[in-house]
Amino acid sequence: MNPQEKFRQAKPLVMECLRTSKLARNDDQELIRQVWEKQGFVLTLEQYKFWPKLINGETIRRLRQKLQHDGFYKADKQTKLKRDLAAEAQQIFFRQERIKNQGLSPEEFNEKEYWNSMGKLVEIGRKALRKYETH
Repeated sequence: MNPQEKFRQAKPLVMECLRTSKLARNDDQELIRQVWEKQGFVLTLEQYKFWPKLINGETIRRLRQKLQHDGFYKADKQTKLKRDLAAEAQQIFFRQERIKNQGLSPEEFNEKEYWNSMGKLVEIGRKALRKYETH
């Protein structure tokens, strides 16, 4: 599943949790737990007691990113490429969401900007692939 499909799949789950749970609106860890439960990952009572003590997944990801940026424990080139492409796909997805949320029909939004962003994603992928193949 590509990153844009993951965002499309996640959005209604996140929105439902935020709509129905004040706790999820104010606690990312609780939001994550509720979304995962909606996907079928249900904690046992013992795991549920331990859950609040766990380090937030976003904190772990950011720390990994910072350490690798500082030169520690670098990911392999293929993983770096996948992360770069996923980040660009995420930006495009949220740009498309912004256009939709402004209430613009496909005819009203800047179609040139949309296709330029899609072309930019393809070009980034090609550059990253060339870089990967030459190293």
